[in-house]
Amino acid sequence: MSKHIYTGDLNHDKKILADLISFFGLNYNANLTQAYVEGFLPHLQNYEKLDGKTSPLIALERYIIGFDSFIWTNEGKPFQFYDIYRCCRHALILRKLHQRLPIIQKIKNSAERIAKLKAALTYDEFEAVLFEIFTACAYAEKFGADKIEFIPETSEKTPDFLAKLVKDVFVECKRMNRSQDEASKIRNKIRERHLAFARPFVEGGRSALISVQLARSPMDITQEEWNQAFAEVFKQEIGTVINSSLGKITSEPLSPTEYKDFEFCPSPRFYFDRYKFKEGEQWHGLTQCAQIQYADLSEEHSKKGAASIMVSSIGHEVTLKWSLSDQLNEQLYRRTNFSLLFKGLKQLKGKKNTVLHFAFERDGAAGHRRENLIKLFNQMQTAKKDDFGWLIFNELQFLVSLKGRYDLQEHAHIVSGPGRFSHEPLVTNVFTEAVFDELGDFGVGHTLKEIDALLDEEEE
Repeated sequence: MSKHIYTGDLNHDKKILADLISFFGLNYNANLTQAYVEGFLPHLQNYEKLDGKTSPLIALERYIIGFDSFIWTNEGKPFQFYDIYRCCRHALILRKLHQRLPIIQKIKNSAERIAKLKAALTYDEFEAVLFEIFTACAYAEKFGADKIEFIPETSEKTPDFLAKLVKDVFVECKRMNRSQDEASKIRNKIRERHLAFARPFVEGGRSALISVQLARSPMDITQEEWNQAFAEVFKQEIGTVINSSLGKITSEPLSPTEYKDFEFCPSPRFYFDRYKFKEGEQWHGLTQCAQIQYADLSEEHSKKGAASIMVSSIGHEVTLKWSLSDQLNEQLYRRTNFSLLFKGLKQLKGKKNTVLHFAFERDGAAGHRRENLIKLFNQMQTAKKDDFGWLIFNELQFLVSLKGRYDLQEHAHIVSGPGRFSHEPLVTNVFTEAVFDELGDFGVGHTLKEIDALLDEEEE
């Protein structure tokens, strides 16, 4: 059975799990983890914004189950369902939260934020509160927890916390939802169009790996146009380049395959080995339409229809790799809604010595948002109405390597405002330690080594 590489200490991860359950006073039922890894609760960790449903469990409990399933699979216990992508986020975040527990408890008025974190139902709500806590901890680690205090929440909008330094510094934290509405709509529309086109071909015994760089917005392409353009793939010899009104389309052969030891799907390794698809390189997304046979733990699991990610064979399939042209990528996919940022600046209005930390996530394929950030910066300079001290963009990217290792990269992009009160920002990175002392290209950051290369070098 194929497994991902785990570098760490499972006993320590178990301690982290036990400590967090105790700290938050959770009545945690480990049977939920077992039901999850056996495939009976496959939607338990789904992101509400994409799935459209809210779980009956609080977000913290779902994080706990995700981390517990990570420990479960790495201990070699039998399983048939494991979401490697979501577990990456859950494992890295809970490790960092555990590391900062001693600091959190020393910050004045932290009990209110801890209770709010525990009560959060959705992932976006949970991660917004977590960002406030982590940012306060980053200041506490640098200046001492006794100098940091959360400002109690009232009906009046106020900054999140106060750093009592030589000057009182007011800090506000805003975190964008991890998935933008526009990006989600684009992915969903492409999935809808491709599946409707591909299913008849798969059922008819046809196979191909199709690649396209779209020159038109997927939201404006009708199903008829989509079908007409991609049907040319099966009228021509596989490998023929087709220039259509949708963009350039190419194709490669795909053959039915048996997997003796099973393979994880979805997983970065499976996608790369079969489709040469790697997150962050050229392609924005991949949509499968395939006859996939999954393995089950037992006949009973099969009878009950338990979900599985263990692929035993793939029959015919028509799978699509897609990207947007540079112009579309900038217009549609990278576009950032900064309304939340301006709400944060409004909450700092009237205060001196202010800092706004604004967190968002980078889509690996879409790349950086340099142009968006520079456009925002120019607009703010022209308006000259936001009297802030520092604006720190904390750009995050959760990554799973080809070897299944987990990584979190953070780029801090810095803007000094009219109310600048120090030579340099007091704190930049919130989730990670800065690797470079000097600033990288604004809105882009430094290119960091992939986690596989980094850890393989250390092991040599």
